[in-house]
Amino acid sequence: MHDAAARTAIRTFLREMAVTLQKASGVAKAADFFAQRGDIRKETEIALEMEQLAYEATTTLDAFRLLRGPSAQS
Repeated sequence: MHDAAARTAIRTFLREMAVTLQKASGVAKAADFFAQRGDIRKETEIALEMEQLAYEATTTLDAFRLLRGPSAQS
């Protein structure tokens, strides 16, 4: 992949990951709010919403790794 195209794709992936992680942070804060109030059922329900966000972040990270290629791996 051309360097400029790779840089653009990497920036896009990093932006997507930042947005996804911000959403996950909000969900975690909401879950914590309910846990602090003793509503474990609601806390668990909300916390499970992070599963999809974690999947999205992992998929984005995998794409980022593929773009870097084998030469950049340790």
